[in-house]
Amino acid sequence: MKLRWKVFLLLMIFSLVPLMVVTAISQKATKTAGNMLSHDSRTALLELSERALEVTVGNTAEIQKGLESALEFRMASMARKAEYLYVMPVPASDASLYWKKDFNDPAKAPPDLAPHDGYEIRHMDGQVTPYSISLEYPVIAAAPGVNPDEHPVDKAVLASLRNEFISAYRDSESRATSCIALESGLFAAYPGHGEFPDGYDPRLKPWYRAALTQTSPDNPVTWTFPMVDEVTGQVVFAASTLIHDPEGKVAGVLCMNVLLEEVLNMAAMPSSWIGKVETYDLLVQNNSDNGELGALVLAHDDYVTATRDWTGMIFTEWLDSQDREIFHAVLKSMEQGNTGVARLRCKGRDSIWAFAPVGRKYYKLLVTPMSSINSSINKANEVVESLTRKHLLVNFIAACWALLLGVIGAMIISRLFTKHIHQMIDAVKRLARGDFSVHMDFEISDERGELITAFNEMVPRLRENVRLKKALELAHEVQQNLLPVDAPLVTGLDIAGAIVYSDETGGDYYDYLEFDETNDHKITVVVGDVSGHGIPSALLMTTARALFRQRSSMRGSITSIVSDVNKLLTRDVGLSGRFMTLFYMDLDTQKKQVKWLRAGHDPALVLDSNTGEFSELNGEGIFLGGIEDYEYKEYEREIHAGQIIAVGTDGVWEARNQQGEMFGKEAFKQIIADNAHESAQVIMDKVFEAVEAFRRPVHQEDDITLVIIKVLK
Repeated sequence: MKLRWKVFLLLMIFSLVPLMVVTAISQKATKTAGNMLSHDSRTALLELSERALEVTVGNTAEIQKGLESALEFRMASMARKAEYLYVMPVPASDASLYWKKDFNDPAKAPPDLAPHDGYEIRHMDGQVTPYSISLEYPVIAAAPGVNPDEHPVDKAVLASLRNEFISAYRDSESRATSCIALESGLFAAYPGHGEFPDGYDPRLKPWYRAALTQTSPDNPVTWTFPMVDEVTGQVVFAASTLIHDPEGKVAGVLCMNVLLEEVLNMAAMPSSWIGKVETYDLLVQNNSDNGELGALVLAHDDYVTATRDWTGMIFTEWLDSQDREIFHAVLKSMEQGNTGVARLRCKGRDSIWAFAPVGRKYYKLLVTPMSSINSSINKANEVVESLTRKHLLVNFIAACWALLLGVIGAMIISRLFTKHIHQMIDAVKRLARGDFSVHMDFEISDERGELITAFNEMVPRLRENVRLKKALELAHEVQQNLLPVDAPLVTGLDIAGAIVYSDETGGDYYDYLEFDETNDHKITVVVGDVSGHGIPSALLMTTARALFRQRSSMRGSITSIVSDVNKLLTRDVGLSGRFMTLFYMDLDTQKKQVKWLRAGHDPALVLDSNTGEFSELNGEGIFLGGIEDYEYKEYEREIHAGQIIAVGTDGVWEARNQQGEMFGKEAFKQIIADNAHESAQVIMDKVFEAVEAFRRPVHQEDDITLVIIKVLK
């Protein structure tokens, strides 16, 4: 049987027969599904809404918990910094201090003082106006009756915390404001502004008193919520912690305020069918009025829009429900730290409640009325019934047409499909034998035509790829031949070095210069790293190698050798943007000294195996190829038996694993220390093995070069 008839029969079997069976099943399934969907949609959507709300409240609680933990961490860091400044006070410069009066004087105000989005004042009449802040300077002020000049240490401490304020703000994901109030009556706030009301004394604020009475070593941060911010008139949550002086006495309190609006807006609804959702933050505890377990509303949407004077109080309310048994069961579940969902009334309306713990007895609650979900359910039922009817009609018509067109199409396709198959197969076989002159000259206006076009375009590319592969193999072989074959035998030294390139060629370089077997106590070791990868970097590395070998054969200090090579390289690569870092080192075991020069390269590590301590061969110097007349500086120090010197490129400690983590210099040092008793070759091999194991299966992104030198007895 010919191929086209086989194709025809296969198309008939694998398309028409399943189509007929699927059509019949589909008609029956559509009717059944329509009835089931109409009957069960209410229950399904209600359950889906419950699950969505439960997942949302759980995620929101975790986000809020994480933000609060991050805020408490930043507070601890700032508090410790303030306590440190009391130990080592820094004199305050009047030029860096901006007082409240300075913010209200355009001639003395900080240069960046300007309105910013999100910083606004909510007035008692309901109006909202923006106010100007400084993100570069905090404001420093004094409580009524306090003379700042009588407290120079406190003033210096507040002024020195400027960078801590800025750092905490930039690390925050919210518009949290900070304030440090000292027992002396001086205080600083960030972002800086001049909006504090007259007579304001932060020592009288609830958060200050709460920090004095409620903090402890086990609970260093106390939360005060809710309260009215003295500047913006908006409702905030306040976290506060104590600051101690060197004698252990309370020096002041650090506070960070978080807008209640931001806390409530963390709950992003999963879908529009759920409708309006109310957000609560609750504290589960016994109600002092009746002694029963209750839920005190710490935060609610109504609190956000309420306007109150900053000196006034926010009177919290107790959440309640007419479904007493279910409500009590929900409270018990909250008290036990559970996440859950329940159906019960809220404010007289049937609702769905979803709750999750944020902290100890502190809960996030989402409430949505059942009426908003029922409306969506009714609309969904109508859509399902309409779609079911249309689907039945479309299925019947489509099946009839598919049956007719399938027969005709199978016949035509089988003929067209097999027409040029043999020619295509022959061309592929010729290409497989290495004949790159093969070309398909016929055209087909379907996917096979695209295949033919792709084949014709692929052949010259394959030919070019083969040519490039051979060229790269040759370049790799040439570059490998330029590297040292064996480590030199130097009296008193054990040396090993190697390079692992990330591509066929690379820009890493190391060499041993000025080695003379008649003067076997001296050796010059050079390690370099050219920017980039591939052929361009390899060419620059080859050029640098030739220049160093030629120049080092003449007399001169390390400084003159490297400076001369830098002049030549700068003229060649100055406009290309490429450069090379270098570590140049002379070792003399007879004089027991090492001289070195750094040109933008990482310093060499030195391990004293007798003490287990690491040091570095540091020094100043920029990379080669940057400034033509730059004069480099050489350094020297003594060496003694038991020391191990390691010089490498950043491909060692900057190797990354699948999680994006770097190998790091500490791991590099640990391998050297653990194998200090081994030979230089073994130490080097251990480092390469560890980097490879850490990186796998991620592809090596950078060249890795390492030279290990052990100073022997």
